[in-house]
Formats: sequence, C-alpha cells, structure tokens
Amino acid sequence: MVGASSDRSYLEEVTKYYLWGGYSNFHAKKKMSQLVFNLDDDEFALPAWSSFIKLVGVLIPSINSLRRVPVAARTLGLRCLTGKIEEYENYTSRLVLGDRKVSYVYMQVLRYLHEASRFPREFLAAFDGEIETLARTSNTRVPLNH
Repeated sequence: MVGASSDRSYLEEVTKYYLWGGYSNFHAKKKMSQLVFNLDDDEFALPAWSSFIKLVGVLIPSINSLRRVPVAARTLGLRCLTGKIEEYENYTSRLVLGDRKVSYVYMQVLRYLHEASRFPREFLAAFDGEIETLARTSNTRVPLNH
C-alpha cells in the first residue's frame, strides 16, 4: 500500500482483494455466493463495510501502535472488572494513554465492532467512561477525536 493512491475506492478494492486472498479468489467466492445463496454485492461484503474501510484508514497510519492495542484493551478491561487498584494505575495510564494512537485505535475498533455486530451501546459508553476517568485521575489528555 506504500505509495498507493489515497482514493477511497482504490483502498476499498485493495482491501477487498487482500481479505479474500486475491483478485481471482474474490471473484470466484463472490460468484459462488451469488449462485448458491442469491447474495447481492452488498450482502457479500463484510458487515458495515463503509465503517470497516474507515477503520482500515485509521489502522494503516497507526501500524507502529497496533501491537500495543490488545495489551491496552486487556488492561483496561481488567480495570473495568476489578475496579481501580492504586498500585496499577500508573502502569494502566501509561499503557492506555501514553501513546495517543493506542487509545484512539482501540476506540475506533470498538466503534466498528459496535456498528458491525450491534453489541449494546452501553458497552462502548462504559469503555469511553473508563478512558476518560483514567485520563482525569492521571491528569492525561484524552486523544483527539476520541
């Protein structure tokens, strides 16, 4: 994708072929799905395709921060379950809020999953609240566009 056009339709095409294992695999699976299941083009795509493409647009420039996102998600989830444990607050704060892209990517993934799978909005709001509480208690700014 390096040097590729920033055009959204180009990104959609490249992502689609990448996910399905190449151009010919994509078209073969699409044709089989249309013949066997009578699926339209929209039904063949991933759920919330437009939001998925937006997420890919967030993930690509954040590639160096991606490896820290699952650890931050696990740590924040454990904080939600166990409550605030003072001796771990600095670690949690540095992990979740130390790299602005980590919490931003984390929340964008949750937003996509909410839209694609329709899990309860309260779940998303709970994690938003945890990140804001963590930022307040550690005097750290919450990432822009959070």
